[in-house]
Amino acid sequence: MPSAATRALLVSLGAVFGANARYWLGVLFARTVTPGFPWATLTINVSGSLLLGGFIGFATRRMPHPGWSLVVAVGFCGAYTTFSTFSYEVFSLLQSRAVALAAGYVAASVVFGLGALALGWACGQALGGA
Repeated sequence: MPSAATRALLVSLGAVFGANARYWLGVLFARTVTPGFPWATLTINVSGSLLLGGFIGFATRRMPHPGWSLVVAVGFCGAYTTFSTFSYEVFSLLQSRAVALAAGYVAASVVFGLGALALGWACGQALGGA
């Protein structure tokens, strides 16, 4: 197991890439998608769930170096997906009385996030071999 300082550096490395991926995907969506629904955060949460599921599914079959869990699962995925943003956006939709949109957003995030995680896990298992 790496030292505490090395673990912190590995998490930080993944977080730098995850935070930047989230930021630039948000910029892309702001330029290309009609406002009114938080498509960027939904996409980020679902794709982050897919990545995390794939990594965990793979790692249960063929565990890479323990440092990779810190870089990918903790650092990258932790910085890339943001439940706090999700909560704020649901709250904002409810404040603007867009209850149906808020309910749809919550349902889509949970259903697609869990589905993506399961799909990623299955893919990771398949890649990990028997």
